Amino acid sequence: MSHGRRFAVDLGAVEISVREWGSPGAQPLVTVGGTGLPSELFLGVEQLLESSFHGFSIDRRSQGHSSTPEDGYDFSDFAGDLREVVERLDLRNIVGLGHSAGGTDMLLAAATAPDRWERLTIMEPTLQDPRIPPLNETRPPTYQRALANAQRRRVEFPGITAAIERWKVAPNFRRARPDLFRSYVEGCFEPTTAGTVRLRCHPEAEAKMLAPIMQVFQRRYRPPAGRPDPFRPLLDLRVPVTLVTTEFSGGYYAEMVRRGLSMLPNARHVHLDGVGHLVPLEKPEAVANLARG
Repeated sequence: MSHGRRFAVDLGAVEISVREWGSPGAQPLVTVGGTGLPSELFLGVEQLLESSFHGFSIDRRSQGHSSTPEDGYDFSDFAGDLREVVERLDLRNIVGLGHSAGGTDMLLAAATAPDRWERLTIMEPTLQDPRIPPLNETRPPTYQRALANAQRRRVEFPGITAAIERWKVAPNFRRARPDLFRSYVEGCFEPTTAGTVRLRCHPEAEAKMLAPIMQVFQRRYRPPAGRPDPFRPLLDLRVPVTLVTTEFSGGYYAEMVRRGLSMLPNARHVHLDGVGHLVPLEKPEAVANLARG
């Protein structure tokens, strides 16, 4: 399966990896995957769209082939990365496909540079309504167990086949198309000099990403000191947005989309039956159809 041409965009504090694919000169399409996920999440979708779009699939900081900074894991940091990459590549009239936290990045980037985006399809993002005051944080945070579980994630396997055998039984992957799942797992790991494979997204970095997401799920998120609320510009976002829910995702994601439909002035809702949160691995044709508009 072709993965396109990979290059890095140096933003100073971080290098963002981009895979370029499709038809140069065609309308640009940008994809961004969710927390911890490499851009290979969208390979099946890319195959279906390569004759229609000039694609740019982006690895978020600390994911895929992008570099891993010590800090900078707030929503505004990820959105800033995406906005600057789009500016550096001078992309306009963009069709966006954003998944989970990557969809949040895309919404926030479009809200601060709307002239570059034509329309967005956002699958189960992370959103907090800035018009409603956040709840007080609990001590200790009630999501601490989830962060600890992420930090205990197994980092190294004897090889890709061993990683596939371990991961394929996880509930999120049971409906994945086998060929797409293998390419996805390959994107998650890098070879070591010892002949093993190691996760590209280290568990400590993933836990840093998850902390503000868990706060949003519980409506307890507050931006870092001195920063504005990253979600407030969404109230004025006029770019057309399709918000997607799926049958087998948890209740948190449905609540996120309900918030989005309340916040975004030009949003519609599409529900996909028979799939879960990782819909690009399960039913790429459904995602491709949404990208076509």
